[in-house]
Amino acid sequence: MTDDQVTRIFDAVQQVTGIDRATIESATKRRDVFFARMIVAHHLRGHGLTYSQIGEALGGRSHATVIHQQRGYYDEQTPVFRRDAGAVERILFNT
Repeated sequence: MTDDQVTRIFDAVQQVTGIDRATIESATKRRDVFFARMIVAHHLRGHGLTYSQIGEALGGRSHATVIHQQRGYYDEQTPVFRRDAGAVERILFNT
C-alpha cells in the first residue's frame, strides 16, 4: 500500500466525519474520533496492512488495539457509525 492510498483513506474519513488525520492519530478517546479510527483501521486492513502497520499509521497504537477496533467495526450498530462507514465505502469504491 502506498502513502497516497493511506492518505486517500484518511481524506475520505475526514470528508465524511469532519475529523482530520491529526485528530484521528491523537490520543483522544472521544467517541466520534474512535469511530473514525475504526473506519480507517478497517480500510487499511482491507488493503493488506498488518495490525502493527495499522497501529503505526494510527499514531503508534498497539496491534491489540487495532484488533479490538476491527472487531468493533462489525459489531457497532450505532446509526451514525453505520451511516459514516457506508459513506466512506461509497467514496473509496465510487459506488
